[in-house]
Amino acid sequence: MRYLTAAMDNPRSGAPVFNVCTGRPTSVNRLAEVLAELSGRPLDRRYGGARPGDIRVSIGDPSRLVAAFGMSCDTPLEDGLRETLAWLG
Repeated sequence: MRYLTAAMDNPRSGAPVFNVCTGRPTSVNRLAEVLAELSGRPLDRRYGGARPGDIRVSIGDPSRLVAAFGMSCDTPLEDGLRETLAWLG
C-alpha cells in the first residue's frame, strides 16, 4: 500500500506506468467472493450476457516494476484487499 500512496502523492506527467501486481490471474467471481468475506456482506451475484468490447482475460505484467525497482509484489489477494479495506476506513 505504501508504494501506491507514495505514487499518488507524487504525480508526474510523462512518468512511466508500472503494474503493481503479482502477475497471477484472479477471476471477477473470486474477487467478489473475497470482498464479500472481508466486508461481512452477503454476495448477490447477477449475471448478464457478454457485451461488445468486454475483456475476457486480463493479467497484469509486473516485469517493468521488477526491472525498475528490483521488487516484486507477492502479497496474497486476501491480505492485500484486507489491508486496502482497513486503509479506506
